[in-house]
Amino acid sequence: ALWSEVLYAAVTDAVEGVAVIGSQSADARARDTERARRYITTPNADFNQVCHLAGLDPIAVREHLTHKIANAPTPVHLAATKRKRAKLTFNGQTNTIIEWANIIGVKVHTLHMRLRTGWTPEAALTNKLITYDAAVAGCGL
Repeated sequence: ALWSEVLYAAVTDAVEGVAVIGSQSADARARDTERARRYITTPNADFNQVCHLAGLDPIAVREHLTHKIANAPTPVHLAATKRKRAKLTFNGQTNTIIEWANIIGVKVHTLHMRLRTGWTPEAALTNKLITYDAAVAGCGL
């Protein structure tokens, strides 16, 4: 799961641009976005290792993401839009997706995917899958 999150962060930076962190300049964000794109599109041992640890084929991932990156806005354009980490408000509390994931006990990737596939914020933040162990414990077995 950790390596899936590492890969997800690199893909998000490459496709959507690096998030605004403090007073980082647009030029620095554009360079960081370009660096994330090179990490994915240029064959390298680090990317291959992360993919393998995430249980993915690095060649297939690189091939798929190269097309996605080619269709994304330029790093300069993305840097100019000052992408900030998405925030959600639920029950009067506002947090980033990363903070919400920690609060509700799900992976960041899971929360992002729920929202990207059309779940409402309420459903995304309140529905958790029940593990087999929890289901068994709940049945008194």
